[in-house]
Amino acid sequence: MVELLATIAILGLIATITALGVSDVNQSAQHNKLTSDVQTLNSAIKIYRANGGDLSSIADPNSVLAKLKSSLSKADKARHVGAPSGRMVDNRVVAVPVTTDSWKLRATYDTANFRFEIKETGDGVEFVLDPNLNELPVTIETRDDSAVSYAENASWIWDHASTKNPDAPAGPSTFKTKPNVADSTAPGGGSTQPPTPPQPPAPPQLPQLPTPKFSKAGGTHPKTDFPLSVAITNVPPTADADVIYRIDSGSWQTWIGPVTIRMNESLRAQFIAKDPASHRDSSQAYAKFSPPEPPKLATPKFSKASGAHPEEDFPLSVSISNMPSAADADVIYQIGSGSWQAWNGPVTIEMNESLRAQFMAKDTSSYRNSSESYASFFPVASSFSGTTDGDFHSPKGGETLEYSISADGDSFEHGDPVFVLDGTPINSGETNTLNFSAKPFASVPPGQKFKLGDFFYHNGSSYYDSHATNVRLAIVIEMPDRGETITFDLNLDLVNTENDPDDANASADFVRITNLQQNIGLQINGIGYQMRLEFGATDSFGFSTNSEFHVYEGATGQGEVLATFISNN
Repeated sequence: MVELLATIAILGLIATITALGVSDVNQSAQHNKLTSDVQTLNSAIKIYRANGGDLSSIADPNSVLAKLKSSLSKADKARHVGAPSGRMVDNRVVAVPVTTDSWKLRATYDTANFRFEIKETGDGVEFVLDPNLNELPVTIETRDDSAVSYAENASWIWDHASTKNPDAPAGPSTFKTKPNVADSTAPGGGSTQPPTPPQPPAPPQLPQLPTPKFSKAGGTHPKTDFPLSVAITNVPPTADADVIYRIDSGSWQTWIGPVTIRMNESLRAQFIAKDPASHRDSSQAYAKFSPPEPPKLATPKFSKASGAHPEEDFPLSVSISNMPSAADADVIYQIGSGSWQAWNGPVTIEMNESLRAQFMAKDTSSYRNSSESYASFFPVASSFSGTTDGDFHSPKGGETLEYSISADGDSFEHGDPVFVLDGTPINSGETNTLNFSAKPFASVPPGQKFKLGDFFYHNGSSYYDSHATNVRLAIVIEMPDRGETITFDLNLDLVNTENDPDDANASADFVRITNLQQNIGLQINGIGYQMRLEFGATDSFGFSTNSEFHVYEGATGQGEVLATFISNN
């Protein structure tokens, strides 16, 4: 009896010491977290106020947090100089009360100094994350302008706030200088250079003979007007000047009357003074005479548009819808990199081939060749069908990891649910179990989501660090009608959370897919496609956030893995 009483007393003492130790750990953790939260929030307040935010007349901590969660409008962000224009803190942060009788440290808001202070006594708050606030829309507010902002309409990059940057006073528009002062002067202020003597005036320049004028202006003239007869309309008296001319690059000749100009020829003329002491030679006159440029033949139009076409439509029959008259042009075409050939009617185009065509003018004086038409034709898969299989492999965990893979690799169990109490093994329930149920898919068109499979996760019990922290799921997709096999791995982090009887969401274990964004490609009919993955909805036994699949304690939840085929073209 004495030994039994002694044993009971020792066990009671051990339990008391353990409870005190856990209490000290929790208290220290709370104090450290509050200290870090207050430092972070005070830094956010400084930045918020420095960038035009206003916290005056606000005393409630949650009202302060609401201000830090707000953002500028899109237009104000475009003009804002500096980074802090949006939300300063996580949207989920809320302040919850800490009463006077609590052992916790608490924070209070100092309205005079715009900062949170840490207190040991009195009413206050601490800061927690409320996941229900995660999807709330951002509040848009207008803040005071900073000293400068990006300009809205002015050509200068900055717009200055009128109250902070007044206009500079206008300076003088004219300045007095000392004329005729050399750059280098003698010590007494006089110039070291002698004055420049006056220069005699320049003799007057002789008059210049006028420039010749042609009876027809240079440029384009109707084709039917050629050859042109061109005269000079301002010929000077023969006593004053000789008249010379040149057609194209021919030799200079004496002008004796109108000259004949053919299509695309040029004409030059000049008056040469006979008495150089009375006149200077004239400037040269120049003109080129051409018919109008002939019109360009229309660009060929194909009966099928360039780009994607249903795969079942190939081979395509392509014709030209705007053929010119056979008297005006020949029609040539080229398929791929083949030789150019004469067009004789609709042509056959296989998958991923290109087609060129051009109209070639028979009379180049009447028409110019057309521009080339180009089109490429590639197939688009009408639908995709296949089967999916998944196998778990390569689990990771602590030194005491326990796991099993069964059901042809579709089921993964991990963790030891047995704990030992006073030497007696006690089974607390089921292990953690992750199953993958693959789903076939049929007649799925490009761009449409479809299900690759479902995850079923049972949130069981495990002890002594025996649970897995990571496992990989090998996915194999067989598409027999396409002759394609797609293989890739999903990397799954397995997160066991500490159970909290007051918070079911926080107690939910979860699976995180860390590599949803993958480059999963395949080729069909020579065209590349990408398969994009995403994590779908969960059932009522859990919840999902992006790539995480949460399951409540003791429950089995379901989540979807979805895919979409996207063409690269």
